[in-house]
Amino acid sequence: MIKKNIKQILLILLVFIVGIFFIEEYINKGIEEDFFTDLYLYLWNGNLNIVFLIVFLVAFHELCVMDSYKKIFNHFDKYIITRIGYKKFYLNEYRIISLKSIAYYFIVHFFLIFYCLIRFGYKTSNNLELFKYHIFNNNPLVNLIIFIILSSLGLIILNCFIFSIGSFIKNIYLFRFTSLAFFFISLLFSILFSTVIQKIFGSTELIKTIGQSFMVTSLIQPGMAFMMYGYLNFLIAAIIYVTLTIIIISIVIKYRTTYDG
Repeated sequence: MIKKNIKQILLILLVFIVGIFFIEEYINKGIEEDFFTDLYLYLWNGNLNIVFLIVFLVAFHELCVMDSYKKIFNHFDKYIITRIGYKKFYLNEYRIISLKSIAYYFIVHFFLIFYCLIRFGYKTSNNLELFKYHIFNNNPLVNLIIFIILSSLGLIILNCFIFSIGSFIKNIYLFRFTSLAFFFISLLFSILFSTVIQKIFGSTELIKTIGQSFMVTSLIQPGMAFMMYGYLNFLIAAIIYVTLTIIIISIVIKYRTTYDG
C-alpha cells in the first residue's frame, strides 16, 4: 500500500513539475500579455505543449486505469464476477475509474493553479479582446472553470474507453501505453477524416473542428485546436467515445459470457 501511494504521489508530482516547466518557459518567451487564465490554459493546449500532453496521458493512464486492468490481467475479476456478474463488475470499475479521474485531475489543477497564483498573481483585464482563449465564455474565469469541468468529464470518458479495449490486450506492458498509442491513432484518423469532409463541405473552421473530433484531445482539451467551437468539439467527441465504449463493452461481456471458463 505504501509503495502504491508513493507511486501515485510521484506520478502526480511528475505532471506538476512538467506543467511548471512549460508555464515558466512560456513566461520566459516574453509574451505581450500574461493574464492568469491565458497563461494557465496555454499549458493545456496540446498543439503547443505536446510533451506535457504525452506525460499527462501516460501518468493518468497509470493512475486511473491500471488497477482495474490488473484485475482482468491477474484473473482476479473472475472471483468478483462469480458473485455480482459481468455487468455489475464493469459498472463498478467504470465508477472507480471515474472517481479516480476526477480526484487526481482536480488535484493536479489545484496545485498548478495555486502555483500560478503564488508565482504570477491573478492578472486580468476588462478588455476581453486582449485574451486569446474565448472557447466557452467571454468571461475569462468562467471560461477556465468550464474548461476544467468539461475536460474532467472528457478524461472520465477517455479512461473508461481505454479500460474497455483493455479486455483485448493481454500484455500488461503494452497496455500501459494504450492511451498514448490511441492518441496517435486518433490523430492520424482525424487527419484523414478531416481531409475528406473538407473536400466535401469546404475548408472552414467549423468543418475542421468537426473533423478533429475523433482526436482524444477533443475530450481532454476541447476547442483548443482552433480556439473555437469548444462545446461542439466536446459534444461530438463525447458521443463518439461513449458510443464506442458501449459497443466494445457489450462485445466483451457477450464474448466472456460465452467463452469464460
